[in-house]
Amino acid sequence: MDILGADDMKWTMRIIAKYAQKEMEKQMRKRYNVPGDKKFIEFIHDDLKMCPNQAIRKMYKQLLKAGEAMPTQHHSSMIVDLGSFLLWVAFKDTAYRDPLFWIMSQIVSDPDFKKDIKEFVKEPKDWYCPQWIASQKETDKLRAEGKISEHDLSPSEKRFVPVFQIDQIGTELKKQIEREKYKHV
Repeated sequence: MDILGADDMKWTMRIIAKYAQKEMEKQMRKRYNVPGDKKFIEFIHDDLKMCPNQAIRKMYKQLLKAGEAMPTQHHSSMIVDLGSFLLWVAFKDTAYRDPLFWIMSQIVSDPDFKKDIKEFVKEPKDWYCPQWIASQKETDKLRAEGKISEHDLSPSEKRFVPVFQIDQIGTELKKQIEREKYKHV
């Protein structure tokens, strides 16, 4: 199991996502005349593969590359399917496409943007999901060796659990506030 019982945030997100997916499937299937033997997400992927908008197709290809870098099918399909849905909405609906391309134009023309995101850009092997999967293997190993209890997590896995992240974020935020305070003195 990848979610601790006390991890309300992840449980809530999964419940919302499950409900939203079911409702979207029902509404979109009617609206876009999706054949009964095809899942709606398959319909979206087919549409994006044939999309005449070159920019959307390029983003879709990058999205597929990101999915390939995920260590599990679950994470891969979550990233690819969610991103594909958002791209598909931008492709199909001018109300969303116009803002998307305006935002992207602003970003690519901003000479400081690459510097702004530098600390957040990581190689796929260093992304959250692959690191998290590796930390779960460490937990399994420590449990098998009897070094931690069956209900405990390895130190490397704890950093991926929101209830444990909150303390770390608070500590980091306090440090950043202190640095900013002295920067302007």
